[in-house]
Amino acid sequence: MSKLPNGVRIPSVKVLREAIDTGDTEFAILLNGGLVSRKTITHKGKVYRVENHVDGTIQKLTEEQFYDKGYSNIGEAMSKEAFIVYTDGSNPEIVSVF
Repeated sequence: MSKLPNGVRIPSVKVLREAIDTGDTEFAILLNGGLVSRKTITHKGKVYRVENHVDGTIQKLTEEQFYDKGYSNIGEAMSKEAFIVYTDGSNPEIVSVF
């Protein structure tokens, strides 16, 4: 069960980890044109399992790899305030609590 409301911005891997630890696993990158790239993310220790809903691929990433464009665009989305909790599939009202 999600603890954060839909649309809360996730600004760092530290906050992502805290969100996962409190029950959130559904996230999205906000894209141009109002589109989103949905992700289901869990972790064991410092290794994260990222399911990319757009193509069904699964990645295993370290915390550092989130910020390496060769592995993921999640870190860039975090830095642009475009990575959010995405709990219900609706267009979220974007909020920032961190």
